[in-house]
Amino acid sequence: MMLILLIGQFTRVAQAEWTPPRRLTWTPYGFELPAIAIGSNGAIHIVGTMAHEIYYKKSTDGGETWTMASRVSRTTGWSEFAAIAIDSRNTLHVVWMDKTPGNYDIFYTRRPDGSTNWSGKIRLSWTPGVSLSPAISMDSENLIHVVWCDSTPPDWEIYYVRSTNRGWTWSVFQQITWNYGDSLIPALAIDSDDTIHVVWHDRMLGIEKVYYKKSSNRGKTWNPARRLTWISNDQYAWHPAIVVGKDNNVHVVWSQYFVWSQYPGYSKAETEIFYKRSSDGGAIWSTGQRLTRTSGWSESPSMAIDGDKTVHVVWADETPGNYEIYYAKGTAGGTIWSEAQRLTSTPGASGSPCIAIDSDDTIRVVWWDDTPGHPEIYYMRTK
Repeated sequence: MMLILLIGQFTRVAQAEWTPPRRLTWTPYGFELPAIAIGSNGAIHIVGTMAHEIYYKKSTDGGETWTMASRVSRTTGWSEFAAIAIDSRNTLHVVWMDKTPGNYDIFYTRRPDGSTNWSGKIRLSWTPGVSLSPAISMDSENLIHVVWCDSTPPDWEIYYVRSTNRGWTWSVFQQITWNYGDSLIPALAIDSDDTIHVVWHDRMLGIEKVYYKKSSNRGKTWNPARRLTWISNDQYAWHPAIVVGKDNNVHVVWSQYFVWSQYPGYSKAETEIFYKRSSDGGAIWSTGQRLTRTSGWSESPSMAIDGDKTVHVVWADETPGNYEIYYAKGTAGGTIWSEAQRLTSTPGASGSPCIAIDSDDTIRVVWWDDTPGHPEIYYMRTK
C-alpha cells in the first residue's frame, strides 16, 4: 500500500534502495527495544533488552557479520530501555533503567574501544520516585549528557546529569522541568556549538503536548521550556524524537493522536507522524507538518540526519493489519519529503525502530519483530 505524504512541498523524491531485512538474534526469551550507534571507525553497535537484562551486539564489517549477544547489565533487579552513545575515541557509553534499588533508577556503564569488558555500573539517579526512559548524547569535547523522566512527587519531571571526564564521575543530577503536568519520554541532541536540545511530551492540563528547551552552557543552566505543539483538546502529541544537522538546524518528529469525522455521526481515532524544524537554534519553529496520512496508527518515530542535511525518519504503522516499519526522507533540510516506503512485510508485528547513519551516509535501521513467536532483533541498511 502506498502512503502519500502531505508536507510542505511534495515531490517524488527517489526512494532509497534497501537490503532485505536480516534477523540478528535467536533467543528463548525475546530480544527487544533496540538502540543503535555507529563509531567513527565504522563499527555498528546495538544494545537492547533480553530477559530483563541489557545485552549488546557489534558488527565491524558493515553489518555483514555480528558478534554473539553479550550481557551488559549484571544486577539483581530488572534492567530495561537501554540507550547508547559513542565518543571520539570510540568508547561506548550505555545508560538504562534498573530496578535494583527497589524502584527504577538510571544506571551507566562504558566500554573502551577494543575491550570486551564493561566498567562497573554507576547509579546516576537517587530519588524516591521512578526514573524511566534515559537518553544519552556526547558533545564535541566528549562530555556525556543524560536525561530521563522521574516520578518524584508531585508529578513526573525531566532530570539531567553530565560527566566531564568520560563517565568516571558525574555531576549531581538536576531537575530541568517544573510543569503542572507530567513530563515524559525525553530525547536529546547536541549541536556543533555544544548546545543541548531536549524535547519531551507533557501532560499539562491533561493534554499531551511536545515541549522543548535548551542549554547553551553544557547543562549548567537551561532556557525556559517552550511548547512546540498547539492542537485541540481531542488531539495529543507524544514520543518526540530530535536531531540536529551540521548547520545546527533542529528537527523534531512526534506521534500525534486525533479524532476526525469520516461521515456524519461517525468519528475515527488515529495517530500520525508530524514534523517541525528550527533554523535558528530553537528560537523560531516552522508550523507542524503532517508526514503520514494512513488508515492505521503511525507511532514510535526515530530520526537521523546525513551529511547532505537530508532528514531520515522511520516509524511503526499498523495500516497493513499489524505494525510494520516505514521510512521517509526530507531533502532540502526537511522541506521536501518523499513518499513513505514500507520496509517490512512479515506475519508478526514489527516495532520500536531505531535509525543511525554512518560517515558514508549509509542508513541503518534496527527493530524488533515477533514473527518468531516472541520479539527478536532485525536489521537492514541502504544499498
